[in-house]
Amino acid sequence: MSNKLIWFRNDLRTSDHEALHLCTTQKYAVIGIYCFDSKLLQVNPLGFNNAGPQRLNFLLESLSYLKKEMQRLGSDLLIYQTPAHIAIPQVCKTLQIDEVFWQALPGTEEEATANLVQTEIKKLVIKKSTYWDSTLTSLAQMPFSIEQLPILFTTFKNKVEPSLVPARPLPKPNKLIGIPNEIADDQLPKAIIQKPINWFSFKGGEAEALLRLRHYTWESNSIERYKETRNGLIGKDYSSKLSPYLALGCISVRKVYSEVKEYERLVKSNDSTYWLIYELLWRDYFKWILVKHGASLFQIKGLQAKRFTWKNDKETFERWRLGETGQAFIDANMQELLQTGFMSNRGRQNVASYLCKDLEINWLWGAAWFESQLLDYDPSSNYGNWAYQAGVGNDARSDRKFNPIKQAQAYDPKNEYVSFWLNQ
Repeated sequence: MSNKLIWFRNDLRTSDHEALHLCTTQKYAVIGIYCFDSKLLQVNPLGFNNAGPQRLNFLLESLSYLKKEMQRLGSDLLIYQTPAHIAIPQVCKTLQIDEVFWQALPGTEEEATANLVQTEIKKLVIKKSTYWDSTLTSLAQMPFSIEQLPILFTTFKNKVEPSLVPARPLPKPNKLIGIPNEIADDQLPKAIIQKPINWFSFKGGEAEALLRLRHYTWESNSIERYKETRNGLIGKDYSSKLSPYLALGCISVRKVYSEVKEYERLVKSNDSTYWLIYELLWRDYFKWILVKHGASLFQIKGLQAKRFTWKNDKETFERWRLGETGQAFIDANMQELLQTGFMSNRGRQNVASYLCKDLEINWLWGAAWFESQLLDYDPSSNYGNWAYQAGVGNDARSDRKFNPIKQAQAYDPKNEYVSFWLNQ
């Protein structure tokens, strides 16, 4: 029997999973592996962990659920802190693997890691198969090459929407043919914090992702009001709250799109249901930006090679990072991020604008703090949005600036949000 290894990356699920579906239909024996990046536990040059406790816990919960689910289906998920290019060849030799599957990802570090793995398994004469499943759009469907990717999102959207036909989600396997093994995997870091006091608490894993999608659509019908509520700050249903699950692939973007379309067909189609898909296209766009521009997205001059004078003022940055600027609306949002690993889209725009335009602090520092803290950290969306706010990304305007006092008056008129987070 042919033995297959699936290297799980940002596809921590069993439903709508191309490699698992193939192994099921072809009756291959299969086992999974996840290589935990020990760099997440390290302190970066700015003095904080590359992954804060909230982000780390969400990842560990998602991995724990995936491992249990793989075992329930008849297989297993091996979890290592050993680098992928070392752990994967070792497992391949021990279990007589003849092919390794993995998800192709945009990003300089992600591509470098995959290239190392490919080099090592090639030495063992082991095949590799990759799949791209993190976007609704595909290069084959888009009416332009990656080199011709528009500089503005609106142009991208207008060109791809007319021919957008995402693949249907693949069914979840009923059973997997496992590979007998006695391999001991590593012990992952333990959860190190308690769940925060908040109006919505995220729990990692595929089951939680599917429950959240069902709640936001069929159970609460909140999707019908998304366009009106998406700038909210308080409550669990002002937005879908699906971004953390999409970031780790606990749910696929195709599944979300398919569910929205089914809701439109059976219940209601309006500007709000469309707007959720619109936001998914923004997510797609940033991924293609990263594919096209690579390392440029992570450089201070950004995609437009603009030279601004940025301050490397650590003391001022620390006050912003810890929510101690004295600007109440900014501080409340930063406290929410620090305590929960999440912040509304409205809040993200405001705190980024404040750091870049009011404090004139190096925007890469802000992006690094978000990378550390956000449950929904994704390199393309995080750095793409920060570059956008800093005026060096995909925006024709470099003078875009938010007034936090006016923003608080408009979006927190009763001071409820600020009071909640600054009086903890």
